[in-house]
Amino acid sequence: GFDMSPMTRYAFRDNEEWPWPVRGIWRPDGLTGVPHLISEWDLKDIKMPPSFRIDSKFQLHTNATVHGILIWFDVLFDHPDGNITLSTHPSVGVQHWGQIFWPLKGAPLSTPDGKLRLEGKFSMRRSPPAWDIALNWRAPPVVTGVVKSSFKGMLSEHFAQPDEWTTRRGLETFLENAASGHGIGRNEKDTAEAAALRTGEL
Repeated sequence: GFDMSPMTRYAFRDNEEWPWPVRGIWRPDGLTGVPHLISEWDLKDIKMPPSFRIDSKFQLHTNATVHGILIWFDVLFDHPDGNITLSTHPSVGVQHWGQIFWPLKGAPLSTPDGKLRLEGKFSMRRSPPAWDIALNWRAPPVVTGVVKSSFKGMLSEHFAQPDEWTTRRGLETFLENAASGHGIGRNEKDTAEAAALRTGEL
């Protein structure tokens, strides 16, 4: 392969918002620390007004080198014969949803004695039809000041990975439902936006 790292300074030199979240498939052996629950929602009952907002503080103690935050979701389906879990954790392997990796400015982060504390706050605010997300963090003694990153107007298209379902079968299903009168109602659409999000540090 080719080492393209020398191009980094030119690619992001004039973009103060970098680094931003990136969708992909990540290896589970790169995770360190204990997963932190951002939020847990009951999709049957949740009401999501336009100003819906989540703020979640986190803290990680590790002796490993840290590059960023990894975000995934789990969905638990209640079933009489036993609950079924749909997980997008890296250990599940390759699947459609993947995970979202948010690189930390100045990474990789590590300490000479191998004791790093990463702490901060992750925020999500609904701004229909998009989401605004923000990450404020510090990692003393390496980074003592609060580093603020944000991404406004996040749409699903920003993380899209075209496949057969999203490019063809999804549209066919939508048209079939519309023709049969089984369209997606407003409340169902709002509910579909919700999922139980979990984070881990990569």
